[in-house]
Amino acid sequence: MKTNVIYQGNCYSVLKKHFPDNSIDLIYMDPPFSFDPKYAKLWYDKETLKEFEELRKGKINQYISWLSKKIEQCHRVLKDTGSMYLHCDWKFGHYIKIEMDNIFGYGNFKNEIIWHYFMGGKSKKFFARKHDTILFYTKSEKWTFNPMKKKRRLDFKPSLPAISSSGKPTENRTGKDELGYYSIVTMDDVWDIKGVFNMSKEYLSYPTQKPEALLERIIRASSNPNDIVLDPMCGCGTTIVTAHKLNRRWIGIDISSKACEVMQKRMQSLEGILEVPIIRMPSTIEGLKELTAFEFEDYICEMIDAEKTKHVADRGIDGYYEGHPIQIKQQERVGRNTIDNFETALRRRKKDKGAIIAFSFTRNAYEEAARAKEDKLNISLIRVDELIIKDYELKLD
Repeated sequence: MKTNVIYQGNCYSVLKKHFPDNSIDLIYMDPPFSFDPKYAKLWYDKETLKEFEELRKGKINQYISWLSKKIEQCHRVLKDTGSMYLHCDWKFGHYIKIEMDNIFGYGNFKNEIIWHYFMGGKSKKFFARKHDTILFYTKSEKWTFNPMKKKRRLDFKPSLPAISSSGKPTENRTGKDELGYYSIVTMDDVWDIKGVFNMSKEYLSYPTQKPEALLERIIRASSNPNDIVLDPMCGCGTTIVTAHKLNRRWIGIDISSKACEVMQKRMQSLEGILEVPIIRMPSTIEGLKELTAFEFEDYICEMIDAEKTKHVADRGIDGYYEGHPIQIKQQERVGRNTIDNFETALRRRKKDKGAIIAFSFTRNAYEEAARAKEDKLNISLIRVDELIIKDYELKLD
């Protein structure tokens, strides 16, 4: 598995194809909270916007279903000693937590972290919304965690002995700075960290940009130097920038080509980095059409977890999905003749169910598939764009 790279593509497909089980030490995921095209169109390409438009038309269940498959892949690739932090807001956080409990196990829920960021709009009708929620989960009962300290402000002058009863200097747990007296206490789950705004040094004009200080706290707490940090929805790259500065290996994934280019430029400006490759996955119809015929067949089989057959002399069967034959066509407007031939292939193998996957089908093809049911042959005609939107979840009639 490659590290210190950027992948462009749907994170579900990238993780499924390129990442082995139990390979990542720390995952930070910051999924989109809104699919409002007012700002999304500034950063996302046409195919990504199409996917967001489908989610915008749907409701909570569709969003959670869309996200759940990606969380499942994150759980698969996370090491048994690893941790995952999922960033959410007041609109979706409680729904997402239920999915995280189901996937990671309720007992592996460690913290609901409140990030208070002081900025944003005000309302005369309700309290100002000034925080996000970060859900912290582990994969098992053994995980990496480096306890952290913070200053707690005091409204009195502390008086602690400088020398302990053993005659040795005590640990410096109190002090005074420009803001007054403080004591040093263990870090809790409410974090006051300023957000990124247009006057910040970090500002990149990215709508959902997070501050490096926030990611630094997460990465320091739940990983060690040389560990692998993954951000599967990396946006402008704050996670991987911070991971690099803290001497961690890193991987960033984003479906937007523009976001990946912003990440690449940002990373290549850092000390110690000469070049950062972008590995582009065929996550669009146009990209899939650019593959060779055999590459296309292999890619679809891998994405739907089908058993591949040999490319030559396959006699009309390109793979088997849960024991059912499938045929994969890198074509538009697949017609009746293909359905007829597939029926013959099913009968030859004494099968009564199968699927043909293609970019589109003619009306005659659908009519023939319907007619085949009279002969007790169930043939599902599945369009590739449907597979992409459903994260390659295949359902046969």
